[in-house]
Amino acid sequence: MVKPKPESVLRDLQACDRIRNSLPGLRATVLALGWSVGLRNINELAREVDLSRGTIYKDLRSRGINPKLRDEPVEPTYPPMSGQVIADLASLIAAYAAAFRQEGESPTSDPKFVFCAGALLQLVGRLVETPPDDAIDDDWKHEDSRAWRLVDILDDLETLLEITCSALAENTTDAQAAKAFSRTAMTDTAFDAYVEAATFRLSLPDGRTVNVEITRDEGELLTIRGDDPREDTQADRREHLALVNGFRLMAEAMKPRFSTKSPQNP
Repeated sequence: MVKPKPESVLRDLQACDRIRNSLPGLRATVLALGWSVGLRNINELAREVDLSRGTIYKDLRSRGINPKLRDEPVEPTYPPMSGQVIADLASLIAAYAAAFRQEGESPTSDPKFVFCAGALLQLVGRLVETPPDDAIDDDWKHEDSRAWRLVDILDDLETLLEITCSALAENTTDAQAAKAFSRTAMTDTAFDAYVEAATFRLSLPDGRTVNVEITRDEGELLTIRGDDPREDTQADRREHLALVNGFRLMAEAMKPRFSTKSPQNP
């Protein structure tokens, strides 16, 4: 197996203990949410979730709900969101997945996928616990700032996206990959933004630069052209899926800048 560090496992066990202590509050919050969306039969709730009626009454009252007023609209009173609880739950997800990871595992194995998702959610929990910065840190010195947390989240999102694209490539044909992210699949209306082609200059680790042009063929798969026209080739599925997802971000980022402004949306 891929062995985590002992101190990491110890932190996960400490998270288990904190989660055990947090469970009553989490349950009360979820019960209050259920009540607010119409789950108001106490007997049925008690049976379905294996709780006593007294516990349900107590939990609901702790969130500002009078269980006797079943037909009254209600806005539950929730405690502030806890980033520590989010991070602890996420650490348990990652630790559980770590127990199943193996040396030489596939880059797209389920345990690795779940582990990376848990690690990402841990960062989200730490973000929730980080107060807004008092000032912009131009020198990027404060690694516990919200800005740093958000950069870490983007890094982990990139890793998760790479794994997802590789896994999807293993589980689709070329035609399926093209259809999943075709124009009709990616846009809600005929007027939504959509990257049809892209040209850019790619700097490589060895110092070389390459002019790259990416277009779509009739089947919606991407074709990649470099400086040498003899190198023109159809993107493989992993490349196609990664690139079209990048195009989606580009289109959403550029749409407000170039969209025609209407009188209703100046």
